[in-house]
Amino acid sequence: MRSARHRPPPRPAAAAPFTSCETAGLAAARDDLSLERTAAGLTVHASAWRGARTAEARFLAPPGARLAVLLSGRLEMALDGAEFAVEAREGPVAVFWSAPDAVDVVRVDRGGAGAVKVQLGVPQGWLAAEALSPAMSAALEGWAAPTVCPAAPALAVAAANHLRAAPANGLGAFLARERFAIEALASLGERLGEAWPPGGPPPRLEVARAHIERTAVSRPSLREIARAVGMSPSVLQRRFRNAYGGSVIAFQRAVALDVARRALEERAVTVAEAAALAGYDHAANFATAFARRHGAPPSALRGRARETGRVRFDGRDGGPGG
Repeated sequence: MRSARHRPPPRPAAAAPFTSCETAGLAAARDDLSLERTAAGLTVHASAWRGARTAEARFLAPPGARLAVLLSGRLEMALDGAEFAVEAREGPVAVFWSAPDAVDVVRVDRGGAGAVKVQLGVPQGWLAAEALSPAMSAALEGWAAPTVCPAAPALAVAAANHLRAAPANGLGAFLARERFAIEALASLGERLGEAWPPGGPPPRLEVARAHIERTAVSRPSLREIARAVGMSPSVLQRRFRNAYGGSVIAFQRAVALDVARRALEERAVTVAEAAALAGYDHAANFATAFARRHGAPPSALRGRARETGRVRFDGRDGGPGG
């Protein structure tokens, strides 16, 4: 595998809930996998491996979100070809990712490296079906590239307790599994951030809107915008339209026309220069779209300064580009 694409951020020095000796013992004792379901319908996947040879495991992961706690060792994976690697060098780490569609997963087990991991799986639509958190449910619908952070002590302890209890089928194993699921859900809530104004757009959409405003002149595609904000194109398009009343590209064109207007008013550029700035090849098409959005032809606004603010958007862009 190539070098890691996603690297864990620097972690503050802290005592790890588990020593390398303890996790090495767990890996030696359990090199199999366990996949169990909680009482609420979530999945908990415990794994520990330490092989003498490098091996690859390939499988198709269903849509949904995952939060894995790497207690020790190194985790190398590729999600639909996007590679990342993480090591639990200074204590347990948490790895989060989500996808709206099934994902091809390749996990690489390096010979002699070993790893101990417990993972929570949240099926797509589960939070909405349980009516627990509309905010988290919306955030988990899209694509989120793997992100890494130190695992909270309570989460790390719950993961290891589950791993120790997983071989049994009694009450202790049941409680350990449910406790890990609860701690992992709490960690997801903190990671995604549920607090935004009631009725307002989710933070990820505001990030998308700000990104479009910054890049409107370069006219990135819908797919490029979605990738930049960690969402799939279809989910971004649907949520953006529901929140703002128009498509992503319509908003992009509206922003570009506003950029052109500011250039006309503040710098007195020519109409041809303003058209090129807004991404229009033909000045006539630009003039038509400009007048439709701003109520006046571009030539009438040259040198007329006005106040600027948040981009006005009613779902219309002034017309097609070109």
